[in-house]
Amino acid sequence: MWLDLARYADTKGYEKDQARSIWRCRDWVIDAFDTDMPYDQFTREQLAGDLLPNATESQILAMESKLSTLREAFWAKSPAQAEGQAAWGRKIAAPNPWTPLKFISGAGIGGSSLTAREDGSIAVSGVFPEAETNVIHVAAPNELLSAMRIELLNDEGVKGPGRNSADRNVVVSELIVAWEKRDGAIEPVKLKNAPADFSIRR
Repeated sequence: MWLDLARYADTKGYEKDQARSIWRCRDWVIDAFDTDMPYDQFTREQLAGDLLPNATESQILAMESKLSTLREAFWAKSPAQAEGQAAWGRKIAAPNPWTPLKFISGAGIGGSSLTAREDGSIAVSGVFPEAETNVIHVAAPNELLSAMRIELLNDEGVKGPGRNSADRNVVVSELIVAWEKRDGAIEPVKLKNAPADFSIRR
């Protein structure tokens, strides 16, 4: 996502789309994420790595990601192209359209504990069995609910690549959604178009 926001590409873009060699900038960003580089250090080096005292080769390379923006070479920008680029910029800058549902209760059948946090996330703690079923009750919104999204996040309190020996990759193998009516009856909800936007295959 960061590379998209920086408009990274191996070619210059626009109608000629000429080749360029800036793959080292891409690898720097990937390495920064893989090693859990602190965010303040990441942004400093990305925006002004060459201005840091005694800047290293890596820090100078980091700020060169700014060269990854689309480049024009002696040809005019069309109005349609300019509007398309501006529309894309407005889209990625738009506020998050998703609204966290209010957590009512939750528990892991295998013994894990679920705790709601102020930011709307739900922390899973306690035991970490090989397979777990988490049952989560949330309040239905007043407006029509047309879509839902589940996002798995690393706990900010656990640092370092690989985190720790008890922290395994989380794999969601099945999702069941049900609606509890006012009379207490439980009605299954049939899901349509349920893709995963990230997957690890081993």
